[in-house]
Amino acid sequence: MKVYFRELTYEDIPAIKEISKDIWEGDDYVPYVIQEWLQEKDCMNYGTFKDQNKTELIGFGRVKLYDKNIAWLEGGRIKVSYQSQGIGKKQLNYAIEYAKKLV
Repeated sequence: MKVYFRELTYEDIPAIKEISKDIWEGDDYVPYVIQEWLQEKDCMNYGTFKDQNKTELIGFGRVKLYDKNIAWLEGGRIKVSYQSQGIGKKQLNYAIEYAKKLV
C-alpha cells in the first residue's frame, strides 16, 4: 500500500484521538499531549495517510529535535485495522529520514 505524509494540524486531532482509542487498550497518552505537541517548536508531528489528498489519517508520529545531534522519535501509532501491513515500517523510515536531515 502506498502511503503519504504531511505535518499534522489541529484539524487532525479528532482523527488522532480515534486512532489512539484502540492503542494500549484505550489508555494511550497521546490524546492528553497532542495539543501541546502541536504547539512545540523544534519538532515535526507527522501524519500517515492512505489517500493522495492526505485526508484519511491511518497513522502518526513525531520527531523531536533536542539539539543538533539528537532527534527523538516518539508517539508512532498505526490505526489497528492497518497494522501488520508494513505501514509502520514506512512510517518509521519516513521519520528516520526526516531526522537524518536535521542532525
